[in-house]
Amino acid sequence: MASNKAVLIAFHNVKALGVRYALIRAGYEVSTVFFKGFNSRCPKQVTEKELELLCEFIKAKSPYLVGLSIMSSMYCDTVDAVTKALKENISAPLVAG
Repeated sequence: MASNKAVLIAFHNVKALGVRYALIRAGYEVSTVFFKGFNSRCPKQVTEKELELLCEFIKAKSPYLVGLSIMSSMYCDTVDAVTKALKENISAPLVAG
């Protein structure tokens, strides 16, 4: 394995990352980002500054992979914006589920 680092991103939900425990048991160093606070009625749109900070954080971690935890279609705009920014700025593979 080239790196044992993974970054997991949960959108609007701090409960969304049970897979992190499996990665930790498998020997990965896992960093978790809870992107945007919980809001089930009217989630706020992502800002350019938030995308910039996220990309900087992930670059600093130099992960083997970046995982996106998507638990609702309500956040599709946010997920799309994050995915686009990551594809443009991060070389690690993206995995979504």
